[in-house]
Amino acid sequence: TLAFEGATKRNRPELRGGDVVYARVVLARRYADPELECVSARGKADGFGALDGGFCFDTTVAHCRALLAPDCYVLQRVGA
Repeated sequence: TLAFEGATKRNRPELRGGDVVYARVVLARRYADPELECVSARGKADGFGALDGGFCFDTTVAHCRALLAPDCYVLQRVGA
């Protein structure tokens, strides 16, 4: 399930399988589909939604947490 800013049944983004989406996980259970939101806490898109271009790759949760560290070497090298 996805939630987008200003989306209705008639006016919602067209997404296909394999599309990459920048979203926040609202609910994730073992035997149910996850719920994602493509809006910020303010209710605005703020960069969330379908992504065009760039790269997508699998990684571990531990590596993701390391990227969040303020002194992350990788992000310093790429200029983020």
